[in-house]
Amino acid sequence: MFTLVTGDLGIVGRWRAVCVTALQRPNSDAAAIRIVVGVNVSANQDEETDYETFQMQINKETKKCSFHTNSGKYWTLVSHGGIQSTATETDAAAIPTTIRIAAASLFGRWRAVTQTALQRPTMPVTRVNIGAANTMFDIEWRGRRVALRASNGKYICTKKNGQLAAVCDSVGEDEEFTLKLINRPILVLRGDLGFVCYHKTSNTLDANRSSYDVFQIIFNNGAYQIKGQGGKFWYISSNGMICSDGDMSEDFFFEFREYNRVAIKGKNGKYLRGDQAGTLKADAESVISATLWEY
Repeated sequence: MFTLVTGDLGIVGRWRAVCVTALQRPNSDAAAIRIVVGVNVSANQDEETDYETFQMQINKETKKCSFHTNSGKYWTLVSHGGIQSTATETDAAAIPTTIRIAAASLFGRWRAVTQTALQRPTMPVTRVNIGAANTMFDIEWRGRRVALRASNGKYICTKKNGQLAAVCDSVGEDEEFTLKLINRPILVLRGDLGFVCYHKTSNTLDANRSSYDVFQIIFNNGAYQIKGQGGKFWYISSNGMICSDGDMSEDFFFEFREYNRVAIKGKNGKYLRGDQAGTLKADAESVISATLWEY
């Protein structure tokens, strides 16, 4: 689950799903994103309910995402750059990663027109047609913020009346949102070499184990802090190794790049990977196979 928010307030979903986030406007009072009466997607609500929660689906083949409303519709790009919730086209061949989201911006939370119950995790996931280009959006990862680009090549922004529109050629403050994971309080990671676990005799972490350890994640203004045993936090040492015995929290940035895969960037600007010795490090310059983690 995800919430799309613009402001300092995050949105919490009521049901668990694969993962949840919120898009949030930096340095402002958040307002939830909803589908207003009609079909326009707008950000002009203050309350936090199930109707401000959307399901984000990442397509396995295109890496693009779609947004599913509680009425069973999808966001779609319409004429003049407007964003509406009218699309229904589906395709069983397209298998997306499912993430539930609730959303908000400077002007309010996003809400769906028809106030029906959200799809529960036990229900079949609706499939998005890969060919329905206007329902698919690119996510650009910008540290603590993200930007959404529609099929017309324009970025989505929040207009003064609260409505969302894909009309901008570049990204500024009005085009940036914070993606907040809200239904995954714990973290288990598996990479190319195996699971991430504590090292038996040091404060580092292994990335090549056949069993896993469970960690807690805490949202912090577009980033996440990772807590482990004894309330200690992950941090990056001077040589790039990930250590697990920090007394102070440190921010990491989650980027949901592919189907069921997340890349994690450290405050040093490098991505986490497991080296050939099986040690977890933050030393990758770009997103490659070794930096993508099943979560």
